[in-house]
Formats: sequence, C-alpha cells, structure tokens
Amino acid sequence: MPNEIITPVPPGSDLYALALRLRREVFVHEQQVPAELEYDHHDLTARHFVSLVEGDVVATLRVILLDEHDKISRFAVRRSFRGRGVGRRLLEHVIAMLAAEGRTRQSLEAQVSAIGFYERLGFTAYGEVYQDAGIDHRRMVNYPREER
Repeated sequence: MPNEIITPVPPGSDLYALALRLRREVFVHEQQVPAELEYDHHDLTARHFVSLVEGDVVATLRVILLDEHDKISRFAVRRSFRGRGVGRRLLEHVIAMLAAEGRTRQSLEAQVSAIGFYERLGFTAYGEVYQDAGIDHRRMVNYPREER
C-alpha cells in the first residue's frame, strides 16, 4: 500500500493515543467489548506497533514479551482497511522484527472468525473454543517448525 509506514509506538506518545482510539473503535464500538476489558495493565509494558497510511493509524497491535513465547494481542484494523493486506503486513513485520531479536515463538488468542487469517501466516490453533468478552476465541501459536 502506498505511503504505508509500520512503526513501534512508545506508551504515552501521540501515536499511542491514536492506537488506543483505534482499539476502542474496533473492540468497544464495533464488537461491543466492555471498555473496562479493553485496556489492562499490559498496556504500559507491552511493545505497541501501528501501521500508518498517509499519516493515519489504520492498524495496531501489541506484543507482551514473556519467557515461553511473546503474546500478540489487541490486534485491530480500521474497518475501511480490512481485506487490503494492512493487517497481514503489520503482523509479518512484527514477527520478523521479533525473529531478528531471537524471539521466534508467538502466541495469540484469535477470534474464531479470524483463525484462517492467522493460519495463512503460520499460526496453529489448539484447544477448545472459549468465550472472551462474549466473542468465540481459540488459542494459537506460531513456533518454529521443529518445535511443533
């Protein structure tokens, strides 16, 4: 996508505020997730990333660095940019950046409707479907092939 920039976002910055606004738009307004469930203590310590198109935040996610694996969460793409590869490029960029740091194991909790998207990027679903904020989810991992 022309003029697309993927960048890390420090908590407290203007871009961070815009990322939180996009998350609120997607999770709270579109998906009816209670606002008190959308923000948590990880927001201050996680690594946040955004995709900017012509200066506008159109996608965001955060990564919580853990010993066993890194947890990708709060992945949101503005409705008008879905299906255009923005989310895929953001996730691929973040996974590549983590790999360059020697961090090759990721996990996430996918909405069931998005499992196919994550599978195309190498994630594998496991466990039963469960509800989070009234939405069906499954856990997924992206580990190096030799660890699967």
